Amino acid sequence: GQVPMLEIKKDRVVFNVDQSINSSGINSLDLLRKSPNVFIDNSGNIRLMGRTGAFVAVNGKVLPLTGGDLDAYLRTLPSEQIEAIELITDPGANYDAVGTAGIINIRLKKSAELGANGSFNSGYSIGNTSRYNTSLSGNYRNKMINLYGSYGLNRYQDLYTERVTIEQKDQFVNLMGTGRIDRLIHSLKGGIDLNLSPKSILGFLAAGNFSNATWDVSDRANFGSSSTRQVEGKLLAESNTVVDRKDYSLNLNYRYDDKNGTILNVDADYAYYENLKTNTQPNEIRDPSGVNIISSVNYFTDSPIKIDIKSLKADAETPLGEGIVSFGLKMSAVRSDNIFDFYEVEEGDLILDFTRSNSFFFSEQINAAYLSY
Repeated sequence: GQVPMLEIKKDRVVFNVDQSINSSGINSLDLLRKSPNVFIDNSGNIRLMGRTGAFVAVNGKVLPLTGGDLDAYLRTLPSEQIEAIELITDPGANYDAVGTAGIINIRLKKSAELGANGSFNSGYSIGNTSRYNTSLSGNYRNKMINLYGSYGLNRYQDLYTERVTIEQKDQFVNLMGTGRIDRLIHSLKGGIDLNLSPKSILGFLAAGNFSNATWDVSDRANFGSSSTRQVEGKLLAESNTVVDRKDYSLNLNYRYDDKNGTILNVDADYAYYENLKTNTQPNEIRDPSGVNIISSVNYFTDSPIKIDIKSLKADAETPLGEGIVSFGLKMSAVRSDNIFDFYEVEEGDLILDFTRSNSFFFSEQINAAYLSY
């Protein structure tokens, strides 16, 4: 039979990606934009059913990312690796207590065909700039073992222009900004599943995403008196941002299912995220002719972010009477290191400004349990 593109269940809406002709050759961020009742703004903030605060999970595991970091991660997942997107507006107790709008769960594919098989996909498009993506996946399965792996490449560029006019008291500012974003993303995944018995499976999965990006912005502004409309000066501001981002994760999973409703699932996970970002920002104030420099400042910032996550989780459910009893345990440890170093550049030398620099270190240990019927 045919699987419908949309399934409405009692606790979620399921968007089956393969059933949509618009889902080929794009990444998971673009795919989410096509999902029903999902809106993503230019800053990467997600609204689900009109409410802000939705979190994104992959195979039931909530990603500890928001905003631009989440945006960058979702661009590493090609649509060809996604089986379905689940929109869960009222998550059950087996999910972490995060998100005020619910959870968007991205369910990745795992081939069920016996023997060896593989697929290759590639796409290219051009507008003001060009972008392309390529993905390669393979799978080998017999009655005892399942081996699978995939690789994806995504390259895209974005151009933008903005014009802003500001009137405040007796001053006006006319600004025009132009920018260019260039990203290159690699994603890898590999795993093995062992069928220990007809009812139990032991699996291992390793995944990694690596991306680098440059973001160049150039602003030109005229300012002066609103009453005379005379230009009294010009601002020339440049900004160059370089981002080097990587993340990888390891998962060990055991699943028991007696096919009569009794299920046990155990996950041990380790994940590491690193986002290295530098920004150079020279600014000049010039006279109305734009030739003579009145004043200039040059800033440089270095702001690396590192997140380390370990977790162990067990969930079980079994029929009891007319219903189902579910219970689970979870232990997790998170450490996040965030550094923001602000420098003033004087004659080629970097001078650290302690009043504008900061560091933030965060660690947490959570032990949780739930029981539901």
